[in-house]
Amino acid sequence: MPLISLCGGPLTGKTKATEAIVAYVKQNYPDVEIQVINFETLKINRNVAYQDMNNEKKLNGILRTAVERTLTMKRLVILDCK
Repeated sequence: MPLISLCGGPLTGKTKATEAIVAYVKQNYPDVEIQVINFETLKINRNVAYQDMNNEKKLNGILRTAVERTLTMKRLVILDCK
């Protein structure tokens, strides 16, 4: 149940780091299934998500649920948010 969580402010390179990790894992471990969870895969508008505290709480719940649903012993999950 490997999970990588990338955190940081906007424009700090989280998505670039995610892409590098995915490329590395695909090259060196081709049999590993990879699932990236981010705003795009969840179809969430970042500006609306952080508009107020209630929306941010909902976003955190959505992210947690998405991670819990996708975690398995054979899948690498990368959380690329915040």
